[in-house]
Amino acid sequence: MKAKKIMKVDQAKGKKPLFVQLILENIWSLYDAVLKKDKEKIDKIVTSLGLKIGAREARHSDPKVQVSAICSQWLPVSQAVLAMVCQRLPSPLDITPERVEKLMCSGSQAFDSLPPETQALKAAFMKCGSDETAPVIIFVSKMFAVDAKALPQNRPRPLTQEEIVQRREQARQRHAERLAAAQGPAPAGPTADGSTPETSPEGEEPKGGEPQVGSVTPRPAPQEESSQETNQETFVAFARVFSGVARRGKKIFVLGPKYSPVEFLQRVPSGFSAPLDELPAVPHMACCTLEHLYLLMGRELQDLEEVPPGNVLDRVGVIRCR
Repeated sequence: MKAKKIMKVDQAKGKKPLFVQLILENIWSLYDAVLKKDKEKIDKIVTSLGLKIGAREARHSDPKVQVSAICSQWLPVSQAVLAMVCQRLPSPLDITPERVEKLMCSGSQAFDSLPPETQALKAAFMKCGSDETAPVIIFVSKMFAVDAKALPQNRPRPLTQEEIVQRREQARQRHAERLAAAQGPAPAGPTADGSTPETSPEGEEPKGGEPQVGSVTPRPAPQEESSQETNQETFVAFARVFSGVARRGKKIFVLGPKYSPVEFLQRVPSGFSAPLDELPAVPHMACCTLEHLYLLMGRELQDLEEVPPGNVLDRVGVIRCR
């Protein structure tokens, strides 16, 4: 530590791993100072890191607020993840043949055991082309559930300027009607016998001396959304396009982990021509339509019409098919 050099030493001497010394101990030191409310140490850490913490966060009694304020500037997650993806995630054009073979095989299956028709797709992986003749190859790495209300098609549409003006005018009219109803009609003069007639809410003739009975019609409570799609979670897929262009409305084949191309060729011989919906049933294979393509922007999803090859869909877009 004095020479600030990395040297090979015997770990039996009680030396701590480099990750503990260089990473974890610094984070532990920050947490320890905040939890113990050591103001001098906190100020020293903030000054040494060149951070600017607001007075409100510095005086806050909750340690979580102080830790969040310091770490959000010292180690921002968004910048760290983006830098890691840009620096470490390989380009699809730099993919190795071994990696392609691993993606095309599931379990203990060997690439050489695949039919020649399937092995020919290796060239499409390596080329990563976006022309119309390129086969669409999408690799789904993970499925995850999201609230159906978070999907763009289920979110409320923003109002236009005309709709805002119209709703404002409607609100003014309702307000004027409530004021008029609260003030009520002008009181009528006394009758011949000296009694004051009562006005009936139903529009009937007033009857002097008869008690008036008002009827109140309760307003119907707003109905809760009972739609199944907006009250449950839906699955979307993290994926990456390795070839072709994924477009909304395009029909594709979804291949499960146990899909066997050998069994497909046995059921669908080479040269077989028929619409996709009329193909013979093949185990672990389904014909689906790309209903929605999403762009992940933080915690929100944005609709996309197409996703070109090479994009990592768990960061750039999400594919959902039925």
